[in-house]
Amino acid sequence: MGRRTTHSQWFTAARSVAALCVVAAVARATPGLVNEQRTAEPRLVESPNYVAALAEVGLVLGLGTAWYAFETKANAQDWAYEYSWETLKKKLISGEAVKTDSNPLYLNSPGHPLAGASYYLVARYNGFSPWGSFWVTNLASTAWELAAEFREEMSINDLLMTPVGGFAIGESIYALTRFLAEAHRSHPVTTRSSALFPGLDQEGYPYDTWYRFGLVLGAEGHANPQSALGGYLGFESMLLKSASYDRAGVEQRSIGSPFASRLNLRVKLGERGVEQGRIRAEITYLGLYAQRVEPQGPEVAGTEGYLGLSAMFHHQEEHRAAFDDQLGAVSLFGVEGHAAALRGPWRLRATAQVYPVFAGIRSIAWAERAAAVSAPFERAAPPVLVNWLYYWAGGFAAGGQVSVEFRLRAWLTWETRSYHLSPVEDWVDRPHPGADRADVHLTHTLSLTHALPWNHLWARVMIEGTWRDSTYGTIRVTHDDLRAQVAMVWGASR
Repeated sequence: MGRRTTHSQWFTAARSVAALCVVAAVARATPGLVNEQRTAEPRLVESPNYVAALAEVGLVLGLGTAWYAFETKANAQDWAYEYSWETLKKKLISGEAVKTDSNPLYLNSPGHPLAGASYYLVARYNGFSPWGSFWVTNLASTAWELAAEFREEMSINDLLMTPVGGFAIGESIYALTRFLAEAHRSHPVTTRSSALFPGLDQEGYPYDTWYRFGLVLGAEGHANPQSALGGYLGFESMLLKSASYDRAGVEQRSIGSPFASRLNLRVKLGERGVEQGRIRAEITYLGLYAQRVEPQGPEVAGTEGYLGLSAMFHHQEEHRAAFDDQLGAVSLFGVEGHAAALRGPWRLRATAQVYPVFAGIRSIAWAERAAAVSAPFERAAPPVLVNWLYYWAGGFAAGGQVSVEFRLRAWLTWETRSYHLSPVEDWVDRPHPGADRADVHLTHTLSLTHALPWNHLWARVMIEGTWRDSTYGTIRVTHDDLRAQVAMVWGASR
């Protein structure tokens, strides 16, 4: 197991460095920006550069393959087949060599989705459409499984987590970097005149996008005495591609490309080092948008909203004194509905989401009560559960958010998210006791954000409650926690 950990750490480091190098290719978006006149709206030229995309994806895959070949000791543990046509037949024809893998969860999530985001961004910054970039990510992931990892079993979870997670993360990053590049490429920060730059609002951001984003720095305390005070750093953003959202207008249209994107990153530091990490990315890419908002003096009144299909990636892990928890989930075909009511300076916004998910989740019941499980059932359990304490699951995730806002001065938000998961593999005869597993993850959050006298600075107070339920056979373990957070947010909102 020690060598497997070394294997995972090296693999994750190599793939993460490759991902970061490609994400740094955001600079590639800059040459694509043309601004023929200082008073013209910035625009992006999007003509796919197939040669550059192929070369750059090949470079990322080549570096990973070179490392894979060099680290023979670590990777040989996963080799189950020889270089032969029979191996290829077992992967592509009979399916005998296609299974879920037993690598540690941090390699499968967030490792593979981050690698997928690097493939996606290479294609996107080279002018590919969202769906074109998605298929490039699928091809790159398949090439890795068939070429670099030829001697290993073809991993079902890698083929799902890499492209779907890469799509959600990659498009969220692409939308944000493009938004920021369009904002300040031709708009000096010392100038705040939308008359001089008609494609931008008075804050210097693209007029055709509703936005809310910011850096978050805060402290957190727990009601649970086993959890200590800690500090956390985060970033959150939400973009809606609509010039009329939150403004007067009557509109009804279909959504045929990514329309809404949300990105949430968070790291908490405490006495045990990094105690919590979170990556959540969501993209609404197909649906309907409608609004009827009328002028009301200097203000507006009316309703607006959208309904569409959404893709999601969510990775969260927490290291406490009592237990460790990990979750990595993807979904390509979720449903999201959003509605907003506007009246004068007041806004009421509500969002609801339902996702069918594929996930890896840590079984707290197995981890805490493994000694109570008889040896035959431990041998029957999948290696990923025995060695790394998690299993591959399917189920659904549901979420909701309600926000009451007064101008940009203050907003009160309630949010809830839940996961209901059970195994996807039939790894033991069901009549045997101890075969059933199920995990539930539930979070409720109430926050109040208020503007401070300084521009682009808000103060936030938040209370978050979590409930975790884990079952293995007749063993059931539950944990709950209540935490309070105080934070400063530096960012912008329309």
